[in-house]
Amino acid sequence: MNEMLDQPPFTNQLYHDETVKEIRTRIEQLSACLDPSRQEALSTCYKQAIEQNPEDWQLHWRYSIYLRKGINDSRAEENQLRKAMELCPNNPSLYMALGRNLHRQGRYKEAQEILHHLLEMKPTAAEACVELAKIYRDRGDNGQFIEYLRKSIDIAPAVSADPYQVLAEAYYNEGETDKAIHTLRDAAAVFPEEETAQVHLYLGFLENVQGRYGKALAEMELALKINPSFEEDEMFRKNFSKLKAKAGDKSAK
Repeated sequence: MNEMLDQPPFTNQLYHDETVKEIRTRIEQLSACLDPSRQEALSTCYKQAIEQNPEDWQLHWRYSIYLRKGINDSRAEENQLRKAMELCPNNPSLYMALGRNLHRQGRYKEAQEILHHLLEMKPTAAEACVELAKIYRDRGDNGQFIEYLRKSIDIAPAVSADPYQVLAEAYYNEGETDKAIHTLRDAAAVFPEEETAQVHLYLGFLENVQGRYGKALAEMELALKINPSFEEDEMFRKNFSKLKAKAGDKSAK
């Protein structure tokens, strides 16, 4: 990785020195997380700093991040997050982190309570809706899964096309193919065309399922135009050829 930083495009980009310095710092931080001896040293440093500054909520917050990313200790992370929340009780980021933590631990009810409280504090917290949707999916509640995915899109419609695609898949699994298609067409209308290759590919699949072969072919052709690398996928080529045959047969009748 360090050798790569000395090669183009890094060497001729604006703010090269600052960018490389930041990346190397991150590499060192990641290396520390992977080195057991440095993990122990970092943990000791955090504990000593907290002992000297027990009222510093940001210190508890940063330690919780290390506990998650560095040593994957969810219970210790939870303890630090709760201490940070005691000191800074109205911080949405802390509630979001705790909700995710509890979800990872499989404590769904507690995670839901935290995330619902976050939405009361900050109704525009789309990420809380996404996390709630994941929890309901894990609990097998497809209705609530769909509801909270839809809410996340309503709150933040132009962040990513991914929630639209996941929502469309959920509708399809419920047998509501028309809703799935409508959801994907919403995504195609919101995002620039160059970001919608997967959206049009999925639309092609759904139109094919509905027997609308001409529309399906048009969607797959557009997906291929946006992302020519689809042509390298053997499954895509086979399905594309079959669809061309179906669309040709239907137009000939």
